[in-house]
Amino acid sequence: MSSTMKMNKKRVEDLRIEYETLCNELQMDEKDASRLLQRRIQLLHEYNDLKDTAIRMIGVYAHQTGKTLQEVYSQFNVDPTVDQ
Repeated sequence: MSSTMKMNKKRVEDLRIEYETLCNELQMDEKDASRLLQRRIQLLHEYNDLKDTAIRMIGVYAHQTGKTLQEVYSQFNVDPTVDQ
């Protein structure tokens, strides 16, 4: 077995132990943890959809007012690099 493979097996085992420890600390079983993860993923999708809509609206506003996106971002104190 290669050293990389051994390191990967060790890492997987360490993560499994960490996962079990966290589940015990949070008093969750695997089913609860899976539900929590799915809910987090759902919320991230919703957040990204809302963010995409806001960016499109800013673009429409910039176009209608003849401003650049940078000008509109400045006008509304928006940092376009946040979450990137």
